[in-house]
Amino acid sequence: MAQIQIKPKNILEPSEKVLRMYEAVHSFMLEKRDISTIKVVDITSAAGIGKGTAYEYFSSKEEIIASAMAYEYKNKITELVNCMFAQSGFKNRVMNVMDWIYDNQEYNQLFSQIFNEVMGEPRLLLIGSSIKQLESDNEAQTTAEDLKGGCRMMDDCVKYLDSIVSRLMQEAYDEGVITETDSTKRNITAMSGMIQYGCMLMLESHRQMSAMTDEQLRQFIYGNIIKCLN
Repeated sequence: MAQIQIKPKNILEPSEKVLRMYEAVHSFMLEKRDISTIKVVDITSAAGIGKGTAYEYFSSKEEIIASAMAYEYKNKITELVNCMFAQSGFKNRVMNVMDWIYDNQEYNQLFSQIFNEVMGEPRLLLIGSSIKQLESDNEAQTTAEDLKGGCRMMDDCVKYLDSIVSRLMQEAYDEGVITETDSTKRNITAMSGMIQYGCMLMLESHRQMSAMTDEQLRQFIYGNIIKCLN
């Protein structure tokens, strides 16, 4: 498995050419192309740039795809948060999240599948091992810093989402909707409810779900969150 670098600058401040390459990867994803068969020239041709240009920003096809997925992941978190806080009130915000999950269910399943393939645990473990090896080599300090920077950036996205959930649950407590004071339990309960909703939608798509309407399912999930935190 090849070593992947994710340079924070290519995610936080991507150039116009980098964005075009990301858009190309995104289009391949929506077309359900096999990621393993995509070549650098496929990406650059779709982006309307020369193959050599890609190597001004990235060291490999894997790095382009991993960076494109990380960029999309960051944008999806932003989109979800904006949807969540489009209305006031805890129940409205929980329902907004479920609206977002419902509207994006096919895309989210596809994105998760490819994201795990590109940035799954074996890859992340390799990155961690690579950092330790590179830190002992003075000539590879830049690469080590890129790897650490990419890992920190992904970790920051997860921490940001967790802070948003904490804010949502604190507002629920302040509104008197829940009485639980343990922030960890509140966050886990809320996240578990949303994961459960997403899983039930997947079962429904395979016609393995009982005859529960989506509205009934949403009310069931919301009711369980309230019961667990009171």
